[in-house]
Amino acid sequence: MTTLENGKCFYSGSTANLYKVRFDKLTIVKILREEYINNQAALKRFMQEKSIVEKLRLHNVPHPVFVDLATKQPYFAYEYIEGTHLNKLIQSNHISQLCSIGIIRRLLILLISFKDAGLVHSDITPDNILLDSNGKVFLIDFGCSDFPLRTNMTTSTWISKYTYCSPEQAQGKRWSFQSDLYQVGSLFYEMLCGQRINTGQGREALAMAANPQQPELLTIPEKYWPVLMALLEPKIEKRCGSPCDALILLNNIP
Repeated sequence: MTTLENGKCFYSGSTANLYKVRFDKLTIVKILREEYINNQAALKRFMQEKSIVEKLRLHNVPHPVFVDLATKQPYFAYEYIEGTHLNKLIQSNHISQLCSIGIIRRLLILLISFKDAGLVHSDITPDNILLDSNGKVFLIDFGCSDFPLRTNMTTSTWISKYTYCSPEQAQGKRWSFQSDLYQVGSLFYEMLCGQRINTGQGREALAMAANPQQPELLTIPEKYWPVLMALLEPKIEKRCGSPCDALILLNNIP
């Protein structure tokens, strides 16, 4: 067994810390903080994320790394991806419409694989998307992910950032694969016009997510409107039905 003596905590989340550690190669180690070990809800959520990360072996998801740490705290590890978070590119305005389409296309292809596995990511935000030096897109952080069909789950207290969550998540209603599609639509909108569709802060953002207004599209080229409208439909039963359908709409953009 080894320790984290050569590691550095570079991010502290709500219940866990992330360390960047060099074993045979750079690795991310996520450790549940000690004060949450006896918190059954936090522990269950953490162990589910661990299981998801260890089972997913997709091209656009960091692969698991198996390490043996000298710690009593639950942990898991995955490969370190050298890249830039999408939020930094959006803030710097260094993202073209063509690049935006490429990112959304790759995300939709990944969501097709998630749907086949019965998995909803539930936290598709610019913070959780990495682009490496070759332009490859990675989706990270499965702390909010779940299998709603497998568990017959109707609601969850673990939802994404309020500014990106879908109306049904914000309303505490049943959510599904189409909830991920709404988040992809929010992301696409932000990349195209340079600002979030939900501009609220804190609880105000949650209220805005629960009752979204018609998005302002006049600053966005009209050829993108059909995709955005299909993804950002507030009523889940009228929203684009699957990532495959969304991909077809995206590929039909002239």
